[in-house]
Amino acid sequence: MTSDDGANRSGIDGLTCIVTGASRGIGHAIAIALRDAGARVASLDIVPPGTSRFGIVDIACDVSNPDEIEVAVSTVEQSSARPSCWSTTQPCCWSPEPSTRH
Repeated sequence: MTSDDGANRSGIDGLTCIVTGASRGIGHAIAIALRDAGARVASLDIVPPGTSRFGIVDIACDVSNPDEIEVAVSTVEQSSARPSCWSTTQPCCWSPEPSTRH
């Protein structure tokens, strides 16, 4: 959404978002939409896309493995910020709160 002054008012601008399964299909479309809305996007996928995508950080990660997710989230936090939103197009076994992690 754009205001009369042309500023992005989506509420997503500047957030750090993680999208699982974002190498192709609906996950890819979600990652592109979030990026276009102004979010910093990290894509977690077991097979990252073969080409780099402007504005999206691709991280190889098997989201069925909690240890790999932990490493990927740490990478995102170090390069950007604590994730503000998740879009899980693939089953995922991780929680942002340490007390509820599996």
